[in-house]
Amino acid sequence: MHNFISKYATENFGSSKPLWDVPLFESESFVALPSIGSLVEGWMLVVPKEFALNIGFMDEKLQNELLRFSQKVARVLEKEYGPIAAFEHGPIQRNNKVGCGVDYAHLHLVPTSHNLLDEAKKLDTTIEWVSVDSIKQTSQLVKQGCSYLFLQQPYGHGKAYVGTSKHIPSQLFRRILANHLNSTTDFDWKSDPRIEIVEKTVNKLSNHSDLFPKELLLQPA
Repeated sequence: MHNFISKYATENFGSSKPLWDVPLFESESFVALPSIGSLVEGWMLVVPKEFALNIGFMDEKLQNELLRFSQKVARVLEKEYGPIAAFEHGPIQRNNKVGCGVDYAHLHLVPTSHNLLDEAKKLDTTIEWVSVDSIKQTSQLVKQGCSYLFLQQPYGHGKAYVGTSKHIPSQLFRRILANHLNSTTDFDWKSDPRIEIVEKTVNKLSNHSDLFPKELLLQPA
């Protein structure tokens, strides 16, 4: 069982939990869930079974498993939807707007070829972006007491970046995707759970659950 809990989502959209709160894929320490408020079909969250505030707080063993698991999930998504972007909003403390209202680590896997980094630089010029080898380098920012944004596009084989600023806005990448999709009024997942899109994701990806036996997931990517 996983213990990823969004208080707001549970209180306001509890009737649809069987769709957005049920893992489609699972490894020893992680699950992949359809994202409530999905702006596009195939939007998934990779979530640890045990609490961590963000991925930078995890130890190296867990981060390595996260990479193996999330990249396998991304390969399935690519077959169904095309290029996948991965991003994380990494708050350094609870009740921080960077966390988008969810104080629990989660990596977004989103089908899109839209250039999120270029748009992020236009939307907020205060964020300093630097190239990194992988999401594991977010641990350095946690040690420095910094909230961060992580982005890799396409996931698994594109360039990866972390962004830092004293005032990182909430749901930055959702804002960018909403703008791209001409949905500027409802980028906030709390305003619209988009259950009809979540349902399409579940219906399509549930056919792939047999590709993820535990012995496969625990092997190197």
